[in-house]
Amino acid sequence: MGVRTEYVRDALRELGCADKVAFCPDPTLSLDLHEVLRGIEVPRLKRDKKILGLSVMAHFIEGIVDAIAADADFLDEYDLWIYPYSRQYNHIEAVLRIQQKYGNRFHYIERYQDPLATVALMAQFDASINDTYHGTIAALLAGIPFLVIDREDEVRSRSRNLLRLFSREDRIVTARRHGLTDPADDALLLGDALVARWRGPLQTLREQPCGGFSKTSVRSARSSTLISTGSRTASPRRPVSRIQPHEHGLGPLERSFRRPS
Repeated sequence: MGVRTEYVRDALRELGCADKVAFCPDPTLSLDLHEVLRGIEVPRLKRDKKILGLSVMAHFIEGIVDAIAADADFLDEYDLWIYPYSRQYNHIEAVLRIQQKYGNRFHYIERYQDPLATVALMAQFDASINDTYHGTIAALLAGIPFLVIDREDEVRSRSRNLLRLFSREDRIVTARRHGLTDPADDALLLGDALVARWRGPLQTLREQPCGGFSKTSVRSARSSTLISTGSRTASPRRPVSRIQPHEHGLGPLERSFRRPS
C-alpha cells in the first residue's frame, strides 16, 4: 500500500501494517514530460515578459492579485496569466472574479483544459502559484520556480511531506499564516494587511532559480522511497527545461487563451 504522507504511513504501521505500507507521495513524479506531452496541442502564450501562471481558489485569489497589482517591479518583470487548474476547487470562479475586477490588465484562460493540456500550458510558465498538490508536482516536473498555498496542517500536509524531500519547504505559503483560512474572511482578502503579507512570498518567487531536481534531491528522494511502483522503485526524472507547444493546429482551444478586449 502506498500513502502520500509519512504521518499516515506511521499511523498504519502502529496498527500493525509495517510490512505493507510505503511512503509514496505520487506516482506522477516518475513521468517524463517530453514523453507524456508529445502530441499535446496547446497555443503558444503571448510572451512580452516572463510568465507567471496563477491558479488558486476564489477566496485566495484577490489578496494575491491585489499584491501583484501593487508591485510595479514585479509587473515590469512578469505578465500574469490566470487559469483554472482544478474543477474540484472551482478555480474558474477565481478566474472570473479577477477578470471582472481587473479587466484587461491581466491575461485569462476562461475554461478548463484536459489534464495533459493543463500541464503543457504550465510548461510554458516561468513561475507558478498554485494551491493544489498536483499543481505543485507539475511545477516540479517542469522545473520552474513556484509557490504553493498549503491549506493542510503541517503534520498531515501532502505538499510539505513532498517538498521536504527536495529541501523546498520554503516554497510553501501556509494559508493560516497569510490570512487565507476561511471563505468568509472577505475583509482580510481585500485588506491592505493581506497585500503586505504577500510581498515576502512574491519576492521569494522572483529570487528562486529555475531548474528542477538536483542530483542530491533525486538521491534523497530515492533513498526515502519516494515512488513505489509494484516490485520496483522509480526516482523522479529530470524535468524538461521547456515544453514547446505545437506551432500549428491550435483549433478551438485558441479562443480560451486570450486577454479580453
